Amino acid sequence: MDLISVKSRRTLCCKDTNKSHVFSFRTSTSRADSFYHACKINDVKTVRQLIFRLVNEELDAVIDLQGNTSLHIAVHNGYADIVQLLLRRRSSRTILNHVGRTAEQEASNKTIQNLFSAYFRPPPELTTEGSHFVAEAAEVETWLDSYEYAYRISAQNQEYLKRWLIKVPFIKLIEQLEEVYIPKLTDVPPTFIQTLKEYMQMAKEYENPIPLVKAYTEQQYFSARLNADLAILGSDFRFQSPHGVGGVSSYSDHEIPQNVGQYIYAAILINHHLLEQYRQAGETFRGMNITQKDIKSYVVGSIVLTRSFLSTSKTREVAEMYLKFTDSAVRPPVLCIYTVKNTRSSLNITTMSKFVDEEEVLIVPFTAFEVVAVHENVKAIFHDEQQLCVIELAECGPKSEWLI
Repeated sequence: MDLISVKSRRTLCCKDTNKSHVFSFRTSTSRADSFYHACKINDVKTVRQLIFRLVNEELDAVIDLQGNTSLHIAVHNGYADIVQLLLRRRSSRTILNHVGRTAEQEASNKTIQNLFSAYFRPPPELTTEGSHFVAEAAEVETWLDSYEYAYRISAQNQEYLKRWLIKVPFIKLIEQLEEVYIPKLTDVPPTFIQTLKEYMQMAKEYENPIPLVKAYTEQQYFSARLNADLAILGSDFRFQSPHGVGGVSSYSDHEIPQNVGQYIYAAILINHHLLEQYRQAGETFRGMNITQKDIKSYVVGSIVLTRSFLSTSKTREVAEMYLKFTDSAVRPPVLCIYTVKNTRSSLNITTMSKFVDEEEVLIVPFTAFEVVAVHENVKAIFHDEQQLCVIELAECGPKSEWLI
């Protein structure tokens, strides 16, 4: 498969099986030329740097005389890393080359075939607010608390949530989610509400929390709503009562918690013993598009306490992929590097997620982190000619020490 020279204008056509028109290959930019060449020779580094700088027309352009796209060529040559990057970037799977074959039909080994059967979360549109792995300014303001003694509050909150699983039957907790919390989710698409109900039934039937994990990671509408609900009360959830008298809480931890479904959900994911095998410590990545004022609040030595779940990835590429670089003057891109020290503070949910390639690690609510370093103007690894701010955060030590 020879790469076409684009010094002279050429027009090549191929059909998209999902569309009635043909694609024309037009004179490309030097950036696009470099990208096409990198796809041909398996230059993964260059592909990573350039892939988000191309518009869709360039990404899906025909680049050789056989009518092949970059995806066709990478698949034909067995370049798994490049195929994965192209599929993540939503390269068209349906374009036919001149012999009437899609890129998937060019796959000659199982590894490449499996990539086509995997799920890939769509990258955010430029008009959307936030994404699964990227926080926006509003999220930072409401989902993080800053306390001098955040680590003590963290331990108290975690202990409080743990009692629910010890003293209240698991099925009763799920029923509270079904009957009280889910009906309140009026902003979540009805089709996914039905999916949520099915997950709840599975959790009850098997007495297993994994369906709750699957529900969280599958649909951003739901995870965003759950996290927003967790952020409303923060640590004050402990003072909510189903039987308040004169404004004073009379709640007992052996009762079924009322009207705090988001915290029931969190309690199950944080404490259920069947999730023990998925707990891990280590380094993970998450992006933020926030204001300069927000960035300045991350002062070295300051301590923050998460109010909600944080979706992070073991792979820096995933976090950078969802960052926006289109409005850097107003909301500059930030990469957060979290170092989790206590295995109970995060869940490696890769094998439970619909989107396995994201290598998602879920940092649980009420985890305390210290800001240990802030680096300005760092060159982005996966975005050509772009810079970002890198903030390093380390967990505040083992929870056994936090009650001192």
